[in-house]
Amino acid sequence: MIRLGTPDDLPRLIEVSLASFGTVTWQRTVDSVFGPLNGLDWRERWRRRVERAMQEETFFVLVEDDRVAGYACGTVDPAIGVGHLDILAVDPACQGKGHGRQLLHAFQDWLRSQGAAHLTFESLTDNDAANHLYLKEGFQAVASHYNWFKKI
Repeated sequence: MIRLGTPDDLPRLIEVSLASFGTVTWQRTVDSVFGPLNGLDWRERWRRRVERAMQEETFFVLVEDDRVAGYACGTVDPAIGVGHLDILAVDPACQGKGHGRQLLHAFQDWLRSQGAAHLTFESLTDNDAANHLYLKEGFQAVASHYNWFKKI
C-alpha cells in the first residue's frame, strides 16, 4: 500500500534513508576526507535532510507488513510543469520486490495531477540499482556533475 507520508513516519523514514543510502552516499566520503562537519557525521546530516524535506515536500510511503518499507518525496513547480524527485529510498531488506518502481509511479501520478509534464532528479553514477531502474523506466541522463568540496 502506498499512502501520503506524515510527520509520525519521520523516525522510520530516517532509518530507511540511512540503510538505503549508507553504501552510496557521497557524504561518507566527505567524512572520510574531512571528518564530521561541525560535529555532525553523514548519518546526522542525512537525518537533518529528511527532517527538512518533511517540512517542505510531499512524501509517499510504501507500507509492507504494517511497516514503512520505502518512500519517495519531492516537489512540483506547476509554472514550468516540472516535478523534482528529491529522495527515493527503499529499505535494503525490502529491495528486489518492485517497491522503488511502485513509488516512482505513484510519485509520477501525483506530479501529473499537479500539472507537471516532466520529472527531474539526481542519482550518483555508482548507484547501479537505482540507475538501472531509471533507465528501464525511460529516463534519459541529460548531465553529470562533480560534487566539489573544500575546507575554507
